[in-house]
Amino acid sequence: NLITGAGGVFNVGTGTTILTNPNSDMLQSTVGANNGTLILNAAGFPSQMLVNATGVLRVATDNYSSFLTNVSINSNNADTGALELSNGVTNPFAGQAVNFAGRNNATTGIRSTNGSNTLPGSVVLNTGGSEYRIEAAAGGTFNVTANIAGNGTLAAGARNLTFAGAGAGTMSGAISD
Repeated sequence: NLITGAGGVFNVGTGTTILTNPNSDMLQSTVGANNGTLILNAAGFPSQMLVNATGVLRVATDNYSSFLTNVSINSNNADTGALELSNGVTNPFAGQAVNFAGRNNATTGIRSTNGSNTLPGSVVLNTGGSEYRIEAAAGGTFNVTANIAGNGTLAAGARNLTFAGAGAGTMSGAISD
């Protein structure tokens, strides 16, 4: 179905919602997952992508670049939601930074599934817990070319940036505090 106008599209239940219409005009909209999975597969041009609570937001195309102003993963350190890249994406956010809040659990916050996917640009580590986990799922490759850095206001103490998973992963961006 065609989706137009400002507002938001969120998956709030435990199921899966797939948005596939490339002609949707969501220029001032927010898309996100609070629970369950929301799959973006050629659907419009949202201004924000949010992952909250236990939701999964899967980006399965590179069509989300022109108007995107915010990509955020969890704002609460107890959350376990994830941003997933899928289907061979190479530049899903056109240089927009991915804001990644720390967690107090060892769950994955950024994951590559299904094919060879690339995360360029930057990942900004935000306040929360001390755990930041990036995963390459089995059967795929995750090329992290993004620079990863703290936001400048992280509290003193240990921060753990973990690269995990049964897939192949490469990291060519800089990592800094």
